[in-house]
Amino acid sequence: LEAFCTERGLGGRARVAGEGVNAALSGRRGDVDDAVARLSKLKGDGWPRVHYKIEPCAQSQAWPGLSCWTADELCGFGADAERRRALDAVGPGAELEPAEFHARALAGDGAVLVDVRNRYETAVGRFAAPRSETLDPDTRTFADFGAWLDRPETRAKLEGRDVLMYCTGGVRCERATAYARSRLPDPDRVYHLRGGIVGYLDSVKGDEGLFKGANYVFDRRARHGAAPRGSADVLGTCLGCGRAWDVYRGAATCGGCRTRVLLCDSCLSKNGAWTCDLCVDERAATPEP
Repeated sequence: LEAFCTERGLGGRARVAGEGVNAALSGRRGDVDDAVARLSKLKGDGWPRVHYKIEPCAQSQAWPGLSCWTADELCGFGADAERRRALDAVGPGAELEPAEFHARALAGDGAVLVDVRNRYETAVGRFAAPRSETLDPDTRTFADFGAWLDRPETRAKLEGRDVLMYCTGGVRCERATAYARSRLPDPDRVYHLRGGIVGYLDSVKGDEGLFKGANYVFDRRARHGAAPRGSADVLGTCLGCGRAWDVYRGAATCGGCRTRVLLCDSCLSKNGAWTCDLCVDERAATPEP
């Protein structure tokens, strides 16, 4: 894969694991189209089934170099080799195309949406379906998702209902839905959004869309499908002053857990010590000794 991308002048990051490939690459449109065409023709290893999401970016947002590496997992779910084999045997939930996911979310038939992303991502953008419940696990990392799903209160909200999961591009849902199917009594009622939020925003346009705010992405753009400045659809708020803000700047992190925090340009310049909402909530819930 590294040689293939280098030959075509593509930059970016590619993680390769036994379960597949997770990559964000950038380059000239012709080179990107050529890469997709050639990879789609490869036999075996699932390449013909890969969902490629192609988005425009400015030259300044393109990756300056290429990094490819191998890992035990595509996303850091925290599963050891035995659990990974078990989850691979279970397999992910059925995929819903964006239009079908949209219709199911609007139907109000008891389905529950589950946001598989982390708190710093959901803080700036999320689905808002008026007739369907959406659950935010409030995780710091993807490795926290399994523990959240195993909580009795979580299981009570999911059991007996259609579970519609979503994430940024669909990769984390492959593992999250497999885990849900291994733990819930109705595994065939677990679904996920094909192509994730990126695919949804490319398919469901305008005011009819149910996703509000900005979709945080793990590349040099940082955000995708974002609301314009000054819009009421800017959902995030600066941790320092509380103004509407949805852009993560520099290395601003929580002093307690190191998760990313939202700071506007003015507050970021103050170089203060910041504590994220999750740490604040946990301290408030911890009884005094």
